[in-house]
Amino acid sequence: MTDNKSQNHKGSPLFRDIVVGTILAVVMLLVAVVAMVAMAGTTIINQKNSQDCGVEDMIGGAVSAISDELNVPKKLHEQQLKNAKTIDAVAQELGLSGQASKVAITAAFGESTLINLNFGDEDKGVTNPDGSPTDSKGLFQQQPSQGWGSIKEVTDPATAARSFFLGHGGNKGLVDIPGWETGEISPVINKVQHNSDPNHYVESYEPANKIIEEAGIDTSRPADDAKRKDHKAQGAAASSAGSQGDQGASSGCAAGGKSGKAGKPGKAGDGKNTYPWDHLAPPPNVYNADPLGFFYGECTSYASWKVNEAMGGTADKIIFNNSYGGHQKGNGAEWKSAWEASGWKVSNTPVAGSVAWWNAGGGEGIGSAGHVAWVDEVTQDGKVVISEYNNSFYAPPGHKFNVRPKEIDAGQVNAYLYVPEKK
Repeated sequence: MTDNKSQNHKGSPLFRDIVVGTILAVVMLLVAVVAMVAMAGTTIINQKNSQDCGVEDMIGGAVSAISDELNVPKKLHEQQLKNAKTIDAVAQELGLSGQASKVAITAAFGESTLINLNFGDEDKGVTNPDGSPTDSKGLFQQQPSQGWGSIKEVTDPATAARSFFLGHGGNKGLVDIPGWETGEISPVINKVQHNSDPNHYVESYEPANKIIEEAGIDTSRPADDAKRKDHKAQGAAASSAGSQGDQGASSGCAAGGKSGKAGKPGKAGDGKNTYPWDHLAPPPNVYNADPLGFFYGECTSYASWKVNEAMGGTADKIIFNNSYGGHQKGNGAEWKSAWEASGWKVSNTPVAGSVAWWNAGGGEGIGSAGHVAWVDEVTQDGKVVISEYNNSFYAPPGHKFNVRPKEIDAGQVNAYLYVPEKK
């Protein structure tokens, strides 16, 4: 391990540790892996990752530096491919070129071998230059203590990738580095990650390229100027939100400021809380997976439940969840893209019984994870009545339900996601 640490990156070389889940049904396979790794002089570590705002469960742990050298278990390799595709999807959403995806995937491989780790090397006594202990986590081993976001944010692949591209909490992102599109990849990454060795990521070129090729990622893709033109504004919003700390970033619940149209008056229910797992909603900073693929008491869990309910689903017979439609919804900020990718209607006009959506930094107090809520009613004058979870601006901190005390202008919501038709 490299001992010279700084800001975001802890300077660790390519991991030779293979992390596997402790699943009883595959004990014999794990024994075989242990034997294999023991022969190679490596160590097996068991970890499990915690996610933000409903991103799918990840297996935490480091895998082989080069997949074909140590025959990475299939489950872990699938996670590598999945995370590479997530990074590429974020780059495309921001209008960045395929080169941005290549740089970011190479960085993530050099940091975590593209496995979403919920730990770093803090247990080895590694410290930052100022003497503080490191607390790196996630695909890019970003440190919450250094302004890269909450633990939830740095361990959410999409949010972590967005932070790598745009920066967060005063930290520069890839797009802030002059010449990043044409410069040598390792030194460019180093200017974001602040590794002590500018050539640290050279060893990641080959394995990262293999994963890129297998994942079918087009690194020759040109930038989309129409999308790219506002990525700096998005980065500034995310950076500002990140400086608020975990509570502000995760709840992100104040009204936005986008244009909208008055919708047709109507109600969807009586305003009572129908969320069936309110009794399972944990206290602040605790995250337990729900049956919908999110976390109990998160804004995404509640919004997903309301869509499920509107489609005729129940707690025992779930229709709508995180993977419904073939596109992961992820954090609140990602819902609109998932809606559009699934071909579902997105509008500036509210209807009762639709999802109210805010992008990252989409309003005062909204963090880089964005926010989703439910439109209970559109009033006669076109305003909307909102119910939601995990909005500490209107409810006690933590995973609590609330109905906003006053209706808000339709334009204070960034977009409205209509309930899809049942398949």
